[in-house]
Amino acid sequence: MEKVLTVIRNFVTDTNAELKKCTWPTRGELWESSILVIITIAITTLLIFAIDRFYINIFEWLTR
Repeated sequence: MEKVLTVIRNFVTDTNAELKKCTWPTRGELWESSILVIITIAITTLLIFAIDRFYINIFEWLTR
């Protein structure tokens, strides 16, 4: 049991040390990244919609 607690303690200590090395984004960087992700999702959605509509029209034309 003592070995398990030592392993857990070491894990928590090492994790804490690694998190202190991280650089976290500023509020502005986070905002810019979020806007970029939203724009990318919107463009991808429109592209998939356009391709889907194109194939629907082709299949409807072929099955007339």
